[in-house]
Amino acid sequence: MASLRTVADELRKSLEEKATTIAALETKVGDLSKTVQTQASSLAEKDAVLREQESRIAEKTKEAETAWVAVATKSVLRDAGVVEKRGDILGVGGRWIETGAYDPGVFRPVDVSKDLSVDIPAPARKVRVVSEQPKGSYALVDDGPNATTCRLEVKDPATFWKGERYLVVMIPD
Repeated sequence: MASLRTVADELRKSLEEKATTIAALETKVGDLSKTVQTQASSLAEKDAVLREQESRIAEKTKEAETAWVAVATKSVLRDAGVVEKRGDILGVGGRWIETGAYDPGVFRPVDVSKDLSVDIPAPARKVRVVSEQPKGSYALVDDGPNATTCRLEVKDPATFWKGERYLVVMIPD
């Protein structure tokens, strides 16, 4: 009987030690769960901020890569207030210049990183680039010997779009 009591006492002691160990482990698991929840919520907040910043960057990039092009007749551009003739004397001479008014009905957006040419429904000899793009940064190219259309090809996009983000091309009425 004595040996049974000794074994029972040892088993009780072992159970008490294991219960103490289990309680300590449960406390540690609870603490770790709280840490995981805190880190998960922090990660979710940082992810939301990151998505918002990526969205802003994409918007700013699109804005930075967008320019506006107007290819229209002299009368349409004049009626929209986009161009005016200055320096003429009694209707003779002078030159067409931009007024700074940009009518959204006349202009269309282009991506300066992708759109390196603009189709123009007139032969190159009758086309006038009114805006102040540097002359060496583009070329007017006829589509053929007897062509009724041409293209404005941008040879140096960085120089072409450097200062002016609005391209005004005047074609005959």
